[in-house]
Amino acid sequence: MPDFSFNIAGTVYESIAKGRAERRIVIAGAGGMTGQDIYINGSTSTSKGLTLFVKNLTTGELYPQPVITSSTTGKYIFDCNNFVTAWAVGQEIQIIASNVVDTLHSPPDDDQKEHSLIGARRRILVDRDGNEIGSDNPLPVFINDGRLDFVNGSNIFTTNAMGQVTQMDKTVEGVTYRKTMTYTSQGFPATESAWLEV
Repeated sequence: MPDFSFNIAGTVYESIAKGRAERRIVIAGAGGMTGQDIYINGSTSTSKGLTLFVKNLTTGELYPQPVITSSTTGKYIFDCNNFVTAWAVGQEIQIIASNVVDTLHSPPDDDQKEHSLIGARRRILVDRDGNEIGSDNPLPVFINDGRLDFVNGSNIFTTNAMGQVTQMDKTVEGVTYRKTMTYTSQGFPATESAWLEV
């Protein structure tokens, strides 16, 4: 353990919008204190009583005790000597502040322990009616094997003076595809292009 303490201190600021902010500090001196303010969504309101996630990225060690911002000023301070392996010049310390509240959908025993420590929020997919996507309401899948000729969609045909189709536009789920056809001078089909997105 180094003879001198290395303290990291600062103030955490947050806005009404929920979010997450991360700061990384490289220990550059042989002791003393460094300041690092943290802004969640760039506000000037202090975040009072917020628990921070602190980790020594060089050693992979989590800070062994809670680092909580002041309930009156939003300030925090911690001593890197409290890491089990203490600290050394050149090590990188990660501080994460998150004012995101866990949702009911967040599992208590998540494999990603680091994410649960910082209060990360899961995103839930819903269909157009607002129903959650899950085993009883699976994600709709549109399989396109490249054969748009047999896919149900609206068609618009363009013909030449002889009534032959020279262009076909097909719209499927809001995307329009186009195919062109050419004919020989005798009126027989000559070429047909692939479907191309317009």
